[in-house]
Amino acid sequence: MKRMIFCTLMCALVSFGAMAQTQDSVALRRSHSQEGKQMHLKHQDCKKHGKACRFEQQKQMDKQELTAEQRAQMKAKYLKEKLTLTDKQEGKIYKVFLAEAQSIEKSKAESSDKSKEAKREEFRALKLNTDKQVKQILSDEQYAKYEQMAKARRGGHGAGGDKHFRGDKGEKTVRKG
Repeated sequence: MKRMIFCTLMCALVSFGAMAQTQDSVALRRSHSQEGKQMHLKHQDCKKHGKACRFEQQKQMDKQELTAEQRAQMKAKYLKEKLTLTDKQEGKIYKVFLAEAQSIEKSKAESSDKSKEAKREEFRALKLNTDKQVKQILSDEQYAKYEQMAKARRGGHGAGGDKHFRGDKGEKTVRKG
């Protein structure tokens, strides 16, 4: 009789534990689903307002983990696909992007004492030099498409990618928050 009560009690505890675990897993799935929806909405909001968000930061972190050679190779392959480059053009583009990536790495390592504006100017000059070299390699049609791609990547706002530019008068608005 004691065994029977003990077994019944154990079965009840096990089933109660299983039921609680099932409810926890359902609640967890619901919370993950809601978090996913909220993250998606936040991401959409970030895209709308041009703000950096966790998704964009993750992309940037992934890029930083690549070596200069890997970044240059990825850019060259991407342009080969998008601009239908020849193998010769791809090789030249790779060398240009490799030099750019190595210069950026070197600058980042050396420029810890430079001001933010000085760093920005240095990178801007480097980018202009890279674009000049790319222009010499590409045909006029390819370069026009390259410029369109770069403009789209910067958010459609010319050099610098100023996403806070508003109005017909060219005034710059500053958002708080």
